[in-house]
Amino acid sequence: MFYHYRQKNSAKWAVILLKPDILWQLDCAFCNDNAAGSLVSQIPLSERKKVHYLYSMFKDHLKNMRHSLEIPESYTTSPQAEVLVLNPIPAEYFTEIHFENSETLNSWSSLHGGKQQNEHLFKCETEFFQPRIDHSKWQNKNIGGISDFLDDILFGGDFSNYDGGNNTDDEIPF
Repeated sequence: MFYHYRQKNSAKWAVILLKPDILWQLDCAFCNDNAAGSLVSQIPLSERKKVHYLYSMFKDHLKNMRHSLEIPESYTTSPQAEVLVLNPIPAEYFTEIHFENSETLNSWSSLHGGKQQNEHLFKCETEFFQPRIDHSKWQNKNIGGISDFLDDILFGGDFSNYDGGNNTDDEIPF
């Protein structure tokens, strides 16, 4: 979606990095794929707030098996996975704000009075504006219909081994 809107609108964009604490400190819902998609949106929001939906963002996906993607452990399996933060995010959760190039950073800085109080917060980094390393593996993947595999991922699965994060095999990778 980010790429799509950047292509559609010539405005300058920034990527805000946030503390992972948001996931357990703020009211969040977890979606292992596009939140607006019919397979995710049909799951009640109250269900998507449960920890096993957070874990499902890092499990195999209907379109691709995680091991075949060769992505870092910290990546959600689907590039369209989303965390919905249901209230405004306070600024203290911001860790960095990245601009695609120094021209955009300088332009933004000039519009906001030049030198910023928190200069360490603002950075120029192209990495966040590039496709994910597994981009090509998600192209032209069609979902054939609801399967047992999809039911397992989206509608409960077996999370009986989850022990509140005490088992290092079940840790979320951040």
